[in-house]
Amino acid sequence: MSGFESAFLCGLLKAYRPKKILEVGVSAGSSTTIILQALEDIGEPYEMYSLDVLEKWYQDKTKSSGFMATFAKENNLFHTPPPVNLMR
Repeated sequence: MSGFESAFLCGLLKAYRPKKILEVGVSAGSSTTIILQALEDIGEPYEMYSLDVLEKWYQDKTKSSGFMATFAKENNLFHTPPPVNLMR
């Protein structure tokens, strides 16, 4: 995914603030990771469901579909944005 595509996706998520997301087609999970981080940045409750017809990533059968998002979640790589101080 290009930087523009990633920014576009994040912009849509922040504009519409979805409560439920269904992702069809996960592959390695890079889009999943971007979506999850954007939802964490929004800071509101959400539910996300990701589906793929393959259990393993098509480019490397030793890795599960969505391995990038799983790795980020298991290693606490999603950051919570700092609180905004409007009193300056």
